Amino acid sequence: MVFAGFWVNVDKGTGWQDMAGLAWAQFSRSLRDLSQTLEFCRLHLLGMNTVEHIVESYFRLCRNCFTYGDVKVVSGNNRQIDILAVSLTTGEQFHIECSVTHCKQWCPTAEKLISEFERKFSGVPRPKEGRNTDSTKGKNYGVAITGMYQRLGIDEAKINRIWICWTVKDPENLQKHLGRYCVRTGQKVEVISFRDRILPELLKAVSTANYDDEVLRTFSLFKQWDKQTAKK
Repeated sequence: MVFAGFWVNVDKGTGWQDMAGLAWAQFSRSLRDLSQTLEFCRLHLLGMNTVEHIVESYFRLCRNCFTYGDVKVVSGNNRQIDILAVSLTTGEQFHIECSVTHCKQWCPTAEKLISEFERKFSGVPRPKEGRNTDSTKGKNYGVAITGMYQRLGIDEAKINRIWICWTVKDPENLQKHLGRYCVRTGQKVEVISFRDRILPELLKAVSTANYDDEVLRTFSLFKQWDKQTAKK
């Protein structure tokens, strides 16, 4: 029968209180299904890829941040910010960009990272041939990126710029290149290894909870598999 707008299976003689309880259970399941559907839409229709979702989960669970993924830059010629994050406990603000490949031969050198910083954090277009390209016209979208910070209440002077990659081929040269970039642009960038920090710290942070978030649920399953099958 239909009770309070929900179809519930009841036996003859079931009281209204029991029917209300069944209807409430059905309503709760519907809300949970809706939550999972909205999460799917947020991740797959708005464009967040797997790596970005894992990194976003890391900043939520390990750094206690509110996050905003796949931020379209207004007047940025199809540019986007992978993730913006804010910690209400520390006040820290983050602009996070992700570029991850698990093949070591394709990992960037410290010098290569600098051109990626200029493109994603400073709005410098990729070099391209042709009269009508942004690079030939001398365009720069740094102002558009700064404008997005302002629109969202992010203080550019306080923002922490984070670059996520699998690892760096020449880590011994990283600090030297980061220092030079900071002196030249005034932008301090922290490089975080997806392999050595994001994955292990997120795996450590997840519990056995039945997460609705598919990334956190996957990590919790792997954690329990490792715990239950590890040789004693």
